[in-house]
Amino acid sequence: MKHSLDAVLTAWSFAQKDTEIIMSHELLQKHIKEETIVKANRPLADDSIYTDLLEIPAKSQGFYVGFLIEPSISMNKARFSFLSKPLLSASMRSMKKANRPFRALDYREFIDKPLPKPIAMPILVLCAKGTPDELKKSIKQYTNTGGRILWIGKQEVKELGALSAGMQTMKPAEFPISPKYGSHGSEKIEKIIVTFEGALSLAMGGKPYRFTQNPNTKDGWMKPYCTVKIGPANNRVNIIATLTMGGDTINIAATGLDEQGNRQAVFLPEYIMSPFLFSKRKELPDPSRIKLDEFTEKLLFATLDLLFD
Repeated sequence: MKHSLDAVLTAWSFAQKDTEIIMSHELLQKHIKEETIVKANRPLADDSIYTDLLEIPAKSQGFYVGFLIEPSISMNKARFSFLSKPLLSASMRSMKKANRPFRALDYREFIDKPLPKPIAMPILVLCAKGTPDELKKSIKQYTNTGGRILWIGKQEVKELGALSAGMQTMKPAEFPISPKYGSHGSEKIEKIIVTFEGALSLAMGGKPYRFTQNPNTKDGWMKPYCTVKIGPANNRVNIIATLTMGGDTINIAATGLDEQGNRQAVFLPEYIMSPFLFSKRKELPDPSRIKLDEFTEKLLFATLDLLFD
């Protein structure tokens, strides 16, 4: 904040004096070089959205759930989904409140380097469109050694074994939320029913859910869309949520098993993990401390328990 205010005050002082600013080529090149270094090394702590979530207890023992996160870089730049920072910070805040062990992991520390071993971190949580190239090796190594993944996503993912093999891209007519900017698709929302099945049915109350808020807003990059559908269940893919719209039912969330029959991954679309889309807002959330609502917190814990099972 201080840096921003300093820049504004400096610019204002020049404007008041009607000073002509001449940016030399050498100075511009120096700025570009310094900017590149700052962006590459920006600490997670510079993002206020992660306040009170980055500390590791001095006597941390036992296993924990890892949340793979990134710092803000610049406008229209991110390695993960633009919803990653608000959704994962809110999820970690729920973990902290419930005294569930977790750690925030800076993805830059695992570029072509191993993630924590599954014995210490049995579950890794991501919110991403696809796997960044520089993390593919680390994630593959993690899952090959028994690590389990909760993936909150927008599109097909290639690193989740049998679950990835069952992923398909919806036809445009099937999109529950349009990827387009603005209110496209709003006319569909009131017709949609989401039902949790299998292992999540009891945990989520055994009842169907409808959107209580329209996610087709002009939030641009923050729009919680997902174009993934899951094929039919088989001996290695279990369906845990479906979406019904206009009489057609589509599988939208599932858990995948490895060759030994152990749970390996869960995929959830962004829109069912986005707060206040399936429940009535009871209080105005503090934008400086983003939180999950009752629905998404219940879904997060139920899904993690499923992966722990």
